[in-house]
Amino acid sequence: MPKPRLRLPFIAALGLLAGCTTGSFWVNVPISGGETVPLELTRGGIVHAENEDFKADAAVMQFDPKTKSATYFFEFEVKHGAAPRSVKVEDISDETPLTLFQADPVKLENGHWKARTASFAPDQQNSKWLYQIENTIRVCRFTIVTADGRSEVLNEGCNYYAFVKDLIRQNMAPAKTDATPAQAAKP
Repeated sequence: MPKPRLRLPFIAALGLLAGCTTGSFWVNVPISGGETVPLELTRGGIVHAENEDFKADAAVMQFDPKTKSATYFFEFEVKHGAAPRSVKVEDISDETPLTLFQADPVKLENGHWKARTASFAPDQQNSKWLYQIENTIRVCRFTIVTADGRSEVLNEGCNYYAFVKDLIRQNMAPAKTDATPAQAAKP
């Protein structure tokens, strides 16, 4: 047992450590238009966005070291109701939103919608955030138009750790295309 004069700091430290195991906390992430969006973070990562009708399952850039290229992969689940009419996915992490993918009509498979963009070469022009040294949280906005015409919005966050970004940069070849992610997203 700690000496009497060390008990209070010892108890305070235990209290702080106990607070770290409670599960989650919220952060306000800046997005386009000078706004912020609240995202819940846990030990397992950012909690997927959802509402009564839909749940986002993925909005992530995936890098292929063999081809030195990247794609964006998106997925959401329809929890209730019919297939949506359309979906638009935008990266809203920067000053101006960037449309990454659009689908009209939406085709579901077992209640899930999945899409992947065409591949592109990430570089300092089309993926500036990849060249920032620190961890980066990117936010994609799913705008889903339902069968009855309502517009539902899910803001899905994805955390790219600094060490992962470093690995991607180490594996990249010089860009061999002028295509931006938005141009590559055209089906």
